[in-house]
Amino acid sequence: MPSPTPPHRPHWPRVLGAILIAQVMLIAGAVAWVAIYSYLIAPGQSIAAYQAHAQVSGPWVSLVLGIPVFFGLGRWLARHRPEAARASAIALGVGYVVVDLAILLAAAQGEIPWGMVAANYVVKLSAAWFGAMSATQRSSTSR
Repeated sequence: MPSPTPPHRPHWPRVLGAILIAQVMLIAGAVAWVAIYSYLIAPGQSIAAYQAHAQVSGPWVSLVLGIPVFFGLGRWLARHRPEAARASAIALGVGYVVVDLAILLAAAQGEIPWGMVAANYVVKLSAAWFGAMSATQRSSTSR
């Protein structure tokens, strides 16, 4: 019986799930960082100070945490369907950019640091790509 999705195309439900997982993990990481900052590093400041810190640190947290998150999700997608590893990595990266850009534009308060946004997207797409390629390399050498 033929599979519902051609083997070289990404499994879209998994890709959409990976995009959601990435969003949740990166938001949770940013919240966790601000909590660490507010309780351990600089306690006793005003809420406005913590909000300002969140605005500045959020893109950096997303960049640093995005590398292992997208690498892992790229590997996960490629292990599920190795023949579609490249397509899955690209779908994950582009899908994330579309969703994240929509959220960013809807929630923007003030100036958007477009250079940092672009760097974040390039790093995340690259991490997904390298994760997918590492999974397919490993699976092809173990056969």
